[in-house]
Parts: sequence; C-alpha cells; structure tokens
Amino acid sequence: MSAAVIKTPIRQLRITDRCDRCGSRAYAQTRSPEGLKLLWCGHHFKLHEPALIEKAHVVEADERELINPMPSPSAN
Repeated sequence: MSAAVIKTPIRQLRITDRCDRCGSRAYAQTRSPEGLKLLWCGHHFKLHEPALIEKAHVVEADERELINPMPSPSAN
C-alpha cells in the first residue's frame, strides 16, 4: 500500500529558489516525513514524483503551472 502525496501549498517559491538536484529554477518544494525540505525543478519533480508518493512526502509548493509549455523559438 502506497501513501499519497499530500498537496498543501504552504509557501510561494521565489525566482531565486533552485532545484537541489540540478540548480535550475525550482517549481516545487517537498518535505519528507523526517522534515527534510527539498526543492525541485519541474523535470526532476516529475521524474521523482512516484518515489515521493511512496515515501509520503508533503508537497509544500507546486508551481509547475508557471512553466512555459511552449519553448521560445530562439531556443531552437
């Protein structure tokens, strides 16, 4: 039986908050049952979300809706 991620937006992330995995802008923050807070970029949060659900992390902020779904033409 796996636990569900509890989404309780507690804070807003700042543009200066960075992913603990890669250093990109953070769009999510979780807190483990032990109290460890982690910041996630959209990519890494999506990648690790199943493990976070399994380990009962609390989502304190999820601002992935702010990620631009259409990359800039200059990015090509």
